[in-house]
Amino acid sequence: HSLDVVKLMLEGAWAPIQVVYGLEIHTELELVTLPEAKLEKAAYLLVSEAYDPGQDRILIHDVQGLRGSAQFWVQVQQALAPEFGAFDRLLGLVSAKVLYAVPRYGVADYIEAIQDYDMSVEMARLLIALPERWSAHWTAGLEGMLTPAERLALPGVQVVWVGSDATPELMGAIDWSAKEYFRAEVRPYSAALRAAAGEEDEEVIVALAELLGIVVLIAKRWRHWAGKVVVYAGDNLNVVTWLMTGKAGNRLARHLLRVV
Repeated sequence: HSLDVVKLMLEGAWAPIQVVYGLEIHTELELVTLPEAKLEKAAYLLVSEAYDPGQDRILIHDVQGLRGSAQFWVQVQQALAPEFGAFDRLLGLVSAKVLYAVPRYGVADYIEAIQDYDMSVEMARLLIALPERWSAHWTAGLEGMLTPAERLALPGVQVVWVGSDATPELMGAIDWSAKEYFRAEVRPYSAALRAAAGEEDEEVIVALAELLGIVVLIAKRWRHWAGKVVVYAGDNLNVVTWLMTGKAGNRLARHLLRVV
C-alpha cells in the first residue's frame, strides 16, 4: 500500500486535466496547452532587452536559450517552426574565440542573418504579447500532435491527396481528391524569386516555385480540407523536407512556410 501511495505522489492521480512532461493535457476537450506558469516564463524571457532589435552584439548564449525554449513551445504553437531557420542561421555564425555572433561569411550575410533573427524574435513576441489570447495562441488539438501515420490509423479519417511540381518554365499544383488543379508560368517571376530568396541556384528556385505552387493551392482549397488529413506527394526533397519539418534555412521558403 505504501508503494502505491508513493507511486501516486510521483505520477499523479487520474484526472481529465493533467500536466504531462510539462504540457497541460485536457482529455475531455482533446486539447493540449502550456501551463500558465510556463507561458509567464516565456513572456518574461522574450521581453528581455537581449532580444530587442538593433543589438550591436548578440550573445550566442541568448540565441541558444531562445532556440531551446522555442523547441518546447512549438509543440502547442506550430507557427514558431518556420522561425527556427533564422535562429539556427545565427547560431552558425559562431567563432570559437568569442561569445558573440560574427560575420563569418561576410558583412552582407551577417546583416541579413541579424534582420531575419530580429523578425523571428518579433514573431514570437507577438504570439506571447497578449495574455488574454494565450488560450487561443498556445493551444493545439491532441489529434494534431500525432504523426501522420498515427492520424491515418484513427477511425473515420478522411484523406486528401495533393501534390505540386515545377520546372524553370512552369509550376502547378493539384488536389487529386477533388480533381482540381492550377498551372502558371515561372519565368515572369524568376527574377523576383531570386531576389526574395537571395539565391541563384536553379534547383533551389525550382523548389521554391514548387513550394509556392502548394501555397497557392492551400489558399484556394483550405476550406474544403477542414477536419481531414492532407497528404502531400512530391519528389522534390527540398520541398518535402520543408513541409515535413516546417523549417527552412532559405528566407523565402521560411516565409512561405509561415503562410502555410
